[in-house]
Amino acid sequence: MQRELDRRVRGFLIAAAFLAILCLIYLTAEDRPQVSKLEEAITEALAPVSQFFYRTSSALSSAWRQVVLWSKLDEENRAFREKIGELEAEIVRLEEYRLENQRLRTLLNFQERNKEQLELLPAQVIGRDPSNWLSTITIDQGLDAGVKKDQAVITASGIVGVVRSATKNTANVLLLSDARMAIGGLVRSTRHLVLVEGKADKPGYCSVRGLTADVTLRKGDLIISSGLGGIFPKGLLIGEITEVEQGKYGLGFQGLLRPAVDLGKLEEVFVVKNFQAPPLEEESEQQ
Repeated sequence: MQRELDRRVRGFLIAAAFLAILCLIYLTAEDRPQVSKLEEAITEALAPVSQFFYRTSSALSSAWRQVVLWSKLDEENRAFREKIGELEAEIVRLEEYRLENQRLRTLLNFQERNKEQLELLPAQVIGRDPSNWLSTITIDQGLDAGVKKDQAVITASGIVGVVRSATKNTANVLLLSDARMAIGGLVRSTRHLVLVEGKADKPGYCSVRGLTADVTLRKGDLIISSGLGGIFPKGLLIGEITEVEQGKYGLGFQGLLRPAVDLGKLEEVFVVKNFQAPPLEEESEQQ
């Protein structure tokens, strides 16, 4: 019985609330100078709830806009980083072109200055022996270009080495600092004859010893090719003496020579296909 009564009361209250809402809709359907007491009460009662939902929706909207903004910024940053990487690679490439152009211009000028004495064939270094970096190099010119065994290989700075063997399109060059290498030289200041040999116990350097007992060597002496032997033109710079010591048994002097050419950084060279006498004038030699 009590349950039936409670059910009827709830139904009555629901119906009354429904009628109140209908009345409220009717009363607020037209513009009025002021609201009713009921509207005011309902508005005041719902104000905190409305404010909560407004703030919540605003916060969610702001958070969503922030997420979208960060996503867009991250995408733009990735694009910028890719562009920066491309520009940095382009800068490196252009710098390489600049350095290569500078080297080739130097070689071209050297070739032009000495065209009456030397027939030079430009070549690129395309290989080295990793186990003995300062022993040999491979160049991209061979038999088809007229390269032959025992031809001199040089740069504008001085002597590099000699062609040891050649194939159709490549050649193997024995470097100046290799222990198997020997060149007849002159002390530029005194004109004493010396022998320059690769130094096995000091990679990249050569030993210098006089061919006669009266030869004196001094630190700072420049050694040039003597022209004897028919392989290297006379007057090409071989290198500079950096140390001098007494020879074995106190006889003569022996010097340590640093090649004029940085043999560890070769990129372009010349093969001397032929040379005329008189070859290079000493006055045009590298200091």
